Amino acid sequence: IAHSQRSSSRSRARRDFEFSTEPPMEEIFGEGWAAVPRDRLEEARRIYAQNEPWSCGPHSAARAMVMMRQMTVDEAPPFIKDCPKSFPDLHLPFVRSTAIGPIPSVLSKYAGCSEVVSVAPLFGDGLMHRVRECLDHGFPCVVCVKVRGLLLHYVTLVARHQEDGRIAVLDTNNAVSIRSAETVDALMRTYIGCHILMFKSMGARG
Repeated sequence: IAHSQRSSSRSRARRDFEFSTEPPMEEIFGEGWAAVPRDRLEEARRIYAQNEPWSCGPHSAARAMVMMRQMTVDEAPPFIKDCPKSFPDLHLPFVRSTAIGPIPSVLSKYAGCSEVVSVAPLFGDGLMHRVRECLDHGFPCVVCVKVRGLLLHYVTLVARHQEDGRIAVLDTNNAVSIRSAETVDALMRTYIGCHILMFKSMGARG
């Protein structure tokens, strides 16, 4: 969602947030986990890794939509490319990009989300109860998280351990990592609030 005129600073921040390149697939489909269907997650990971500095939002939304059978992998590239930006790329010399990705409300509308929920960052339990609700139904959800400073990033949550609360996160480079619920909750409490994008209302799984 955010951009940096200094690509090296952006790269350092992304490395701090970047998840393991060894996805713990066997673990998250093991006992005690509620997860999206494995074949759908593996299909979503076929979307090309993010290479546009601004596009983590549509990348994350596209992966969720593929898992929900609302989009095919082949439809993802034009969906990502055509996503509205909060600020355009001015194509300045020596600057990789000035583009800024969409805010949650714009991304939600563009992706046709069934629901987007936003609360103030200091609001009680934040939105972890909605995260649990989505994942326990086997539905992915997209959240906006802090990276470093004012940099924000979108990721897709795909599984939850129903005893200890750990959450599996699909990043836009297609890596999967497991984070504690406390870590995910803290990362979601951004300066623009807590936001969760849902792609199906709670109800019958499909």
